[in-house]
Amino acid sequence: MNIKFRKKQYTLLVIPENGKAAFSFRLPRAVILLIITLVLILFASIYALQHANRDISISLKSIYQQLSITEQTLDDTTEHKEEEIQALHNKIETLTRQAQQIQSKVAELQVLEEELRSLMGQDVKSGSETIQPDSLIADLNMDMENNQGGPFYPVEEQRPSAPVSKDRIPVVTYPGLDKQLVELIASLTEVKGDFQAFLRKRRITPTIYPTSSHRITSPFGNRVDPFNHSEGFHSGVDIAGAYNADVYATADGVITYVGKDSSRGLNVIIDHTGGLKTRYMHLSEYIVKRNQKVSKGETIGRLGSSGRSTGPHVHYEVIKNGKPVNPLPYLIIDGKSGDDAKS
Repeated sequence: MNIKFRKKQYTLLVIPENGKAAFSFRLPRAVILLIITLVLILFASIYALQHANRDISISLKSIYQQLSITEQTLDDTTEHKEEEIQALHNKIETLTRQAQQIQSKVAELQVLEEELRSLMGQDVKSGSETIQPDSLIADLNMDMENNQGGPFYPVEEQRPSAPVSKDRIPVVTYPGLDKQLVELIASLTEVKGDFQAFLRKRRITPTIYPTSSHRITSPFGNRVDPFNHSEGFHSGVDIAGAYNADVYATADGVITYVGKDSSRGLNVIIDHTGGLKTRYMHLSEYIVKRNQKVSKGETIGRLGSSGRSTGPHVHYEVIKNGKPVNPLPYLIIDGKSGDDAKS
């Protein structure tokens, strides 16, 4: 193709290669310049578009990377939050279980409290101070002439043992409220066991009068015998009362002897364990038998004047480790009507 330049027009001669006839056409200069300009603009646009596309690709790649990082961060955050939520859920479950355990422990404490209150309700209501024999004798209506009896022991044969002090009732103390519930329950359970043991000990310790009468007509120790008027040793106390009045066991125990002899008359011995026994003499009858278990306050016979006796009374002995001791410290509560007999 040949281009011939003239003043304001250009002739373009086109010669085909396949042998066909050549042809030509003329274009104004302005058109040629316009075409060239358009071509340049086209190339410039293509180059700009390629450059822009490259920048956009880089930007998109950066955006994709940022989105990927953000997505990973969000995933990590979400996973962390889920872990936190699960941890909180676990804590809530743990606290719920702990609350249920505390509720259970509180319920146990309430049961223990009721049991302890019930046990304490069986405690002696009449006070626990030891009654001194001298003051007791001074306050009682003593009849030294009538309603006496019992075996005669010459003074030189036996001397009275020292009076036995009554065991003091232990004070139950409760652990501080700042202790852990488990320790508190264990402590209260131990207190309950100790208190039950104390109640058991009190049940087998003579503390009540053997009859409803309190009229002591002859004390423990040396006295002038009502029959031979010689000084002798009296191994118990004589408590006068109405003929055939009930005679009570002064503590829980087992009947080890029932019988009769010319001196003691109808009499009964009760073993209260721990080396402690009680004896009831001059009965009009006994209503128990050997090896029978009896409870504190239970009727074991009737007051009478059998054997070596000057009138209706019960000769009451407390025997400790095989030797008679002064019964007065043990005469604390009224007979069968006393709270101690009911506990």
